[in-house]
Amino acid sequence: MAMIKKIVPNIYYHIVSKKSNKVMDVDALAACNDGGAVQLYDKIGTENQQFKFVSDPSKKFYKIVCRNSKKPIDIVSVGSSNGAQVHQWSDSDVETQLWDVEFGSDGYFKIVSKHSNKVLDAGLDDSNNSRIHIWDDFDSDNQLWYLEKPLGSCKRNPCKSRKISSKKASSPTKKINTSLLSDSLKTNKTKSKIKNAK
Repeated sequence: MAMIKKIVPNIYYHIVSKKSNKVMDVDALAACNDGGAVQLYDKIGTENQQFKFVSDPSKKFYKIVCRNSKKPIDIVSVGSSNGAQVHQWSDSDVETQLWDVEFGSDGYFKIVSKHSNKVLDAGLDDSNNSRIHIWDDFDSDNQLWYLEKPLGSCKRNPCKSRKISSKKASSPTKKINTSLLSDSLKTNKTKSKIKNAK
């Protein structure tokens, strides 16, 4: 598969770590919420693993927006020190949600925070749920990323409201055997006549 060497704004991608080949992911336990952790995870194709790059008015930076929640990635507590973690947050006019993308000639790229000038770093732990953070640029593989287009259709977006049918379920109707009912009425009438004749 050819390396994608140019971002097309508003197209969804998997953002993949060069070091681990795992993708950027928003923790499924908080996939719709402000504060949902941004982490590494095996690629399974769900919408919490797909992101689009939305240009800011200056056209120099991007917001990186999760397809599932429609929230951009953001630095926790306006952090600027090494190790400050990344999460998703409602779209705001803040520099912690703005990122520059610096491509190398090989197609790998760095994601640089406008707020801190540090890069997104996948860390040295390649296990699932390993948190993504910012760090000084050391030009290491855990600070390099590449893009893949999602294949096929995506799984249902869990942040969309489920449609609830307005039709009420009808109670099961018991069928009555009318012939038995008729025989029962006849029997009761006969018993009544015999009783009155006595």
